[in-house]
Amino acid sequence: MKKIRWITQLKALMCMGAFMSSMAYAQETCEGDPLVNVPRKIQSVGKSTHVHKVKRVRAPKPTLISQHGSVLLSDANGRLRPLLDASGQLTTIKNGDTLKTSGDGFASIRSSDGSRLVIPSNSTVFLKRISQTPIQIELKQGRVENYVADSSKSTAKNKAKTSYQIRTPAVTLSVRGTQFRVQYSEGENVARTAISDGLVAAQRPSVCAAAALLERGDGALVSQQGIKKVPMLPAPDLSGLPPVVRGEAMSFKLKAVDKAVQYHVQAAYDEQFLSVVQEGYSKTPELTLNHLEGGFYFVRFTAIDVNGIEGFASTEYFLYQPPLKS
Repeated sequence: MKKIRWITQLKALMCMGAFMSSMAYAQETCEGDPLVNVPRKIQSVGKSTHVHKVKRVRAPKPTLISQHGSVLLSDANGRLRPLLDASGQLTTIKNGDTLKTSGDGFASIRSSDGSRLVIPSNSTVFLKRISQTPIQIELKQGRVENYVADSSKSTAKNKAKTSYQIRTPAVTLSVRGTQFRVQYSEGENVARTAISDGLVAAQRPSVCAAAALLERGDGALVSQQGIKKVPMLPAPDLSGLPPVVRGEAMSFKLKAVDKAVQYHVQAAYDEQFLSVVQEGYSKTPELTLNHLEGGFYFVRFTAIDVNGIEGFASTEYFLYQPPLKS
């Protein structure tokens, strides 16, 4: 009787082992490189599109390169880390770190391959692997903007492979050299992405289906229903805006963009928008940035469609002159 029971248990374990092996294989297949067999394409950049070109560099230490407002940095064990090192410089970033920005917080980091990651307000990012390629970043909540280093000068063995990966519970985005935005809402379990340049493979981790290839001008909404690809809206027309803005706030009145349901504006100290200091949204093409000090700013505008996907950006340089304090 015991022998029969032992044989039954052994068969059950063997079946479970076969099941676990198939699960491991499926997981390995799902986590494979969806871009490895896709020929590299050089994408053209539209004249109205502001694209930040990033050159690959020789393995520097990942570093926090800009911080504004309230930003929290914690290590793999959840302990808070200072944003400045002992010499007063912005700190290095390590595998396993987490960055969290509040409503007025903005941060940007440089990874070991020279890629840049901009983290706007109200966002949480887990930097799973930032010191070596392939870079792996998990967006827990909010938004990130990615400027991925060009892999065209890599070795023949590596240049066709994914160099950078953004993961959310809703979608995994595998990337070569490109510029793209990602937004993830934990409450909805929905991810949105918009590709300003390059090539991105979008894959739902829950089903391990074939990846959807997204190129310049593609937006995508990823949910339980699948991956919905839509064209990005054009960049807003900034003609007619004065170069000097005066008033209690920095306000702009744009020309309406067809099919836009919302507009987004960001102000930064630099043309690359690594040092963002303020942003705002509006359901109309009238946008306002509050509480800015007087001075010169690069300002970027985008239109957002009914799917919540941002379109191409327009950028201009403005002088802001608030009223003189008496």
